Amino acid sequence: MNFNTLNSDNYCSCTNDAIIDNISKFALKMNKEIMRENDFKTYWEKGRRPELMDCAEICSHKGQSLSIVNSTKDLENTINVYKKLFPFSPSYKTHCAVISLKENSGMVKSTPIDINPLHYDFYKSDDFNIEQVITYQIISLSDV
Repeated sequence: MNFNTLNSDNYCSCTNDAIIDNISKFALKMNKEIMRENDFKTYWEKGRRPELMDCAEICSHKGQSLSIVNSTKDLENTINVYKKLFPFSPSYKTHCAVISLKENSGMVKSTPIDINPLHYDFYKSDDFNIEQVITYQIISLSDV
């Protein structure tokens, strides 16, 4: 797997301490009820840059936020976090997808935060595409 895109335009080694995990299930916050390539666009790809240009912040912006959900309790906790962070409104209907990552899709790194101890950063490989994601379930956060 290559990470030339991830490693371009910065001096950080974001994949240090990252692992290949094609077994675990992860939750991904989405804005539509169907998964799209856009759901895997990182803040960095959207043009957002951190205020502090240290490696932790740079790598956070270059990774896609996921939460590991290997149990029903993990999923419930993650949904509650998403509901706090992304409030429901009639024009903004947030969804949560339960996914796993196929071989050569990228690497994940545990990056827990206070509000979400299950948080991971997903670093896409250069060859990543949406076909490398297995979707198990899509949940509307307005229904839970």
